[in-house]
Amino acid sequence: MNTYLTEKDIEPLAETAATIRQEQHKFAILLREFAYHAECQFATLDMYKRRKSTSKTDVRRQQSICDKMILTLRAAGFRSASFDGLPRLRDILATDE
Repeated sequence: MNTYLTEKDIEPLAETAATIRQEQHKFAILLREFAYHAECQFATLDMYKRRKSTSKTDVRRQQSICDKMILTLRAAGFRSASFDGLPRLRDILATDE
């Protein structure tokens, strides 16, 4: 009895592996974009905190948005080393390591 895989057996596996790599790449790009937008939200929060005229409600709402974005990035397994050019996120996520 022959238990070796043939080329015919391997071909679908190779296609599946290629599809998985493509999806992982798409996911990485999506998370990188999400990280950029999180950085922008933190910049807005910093601006709100420096302004004297910003209401406490606006600051709390912005802080809540930022907190949720950080939770999402942590759940995705991102670490501070993943955020070249995103200093606010790098500093926040560095506390996790």
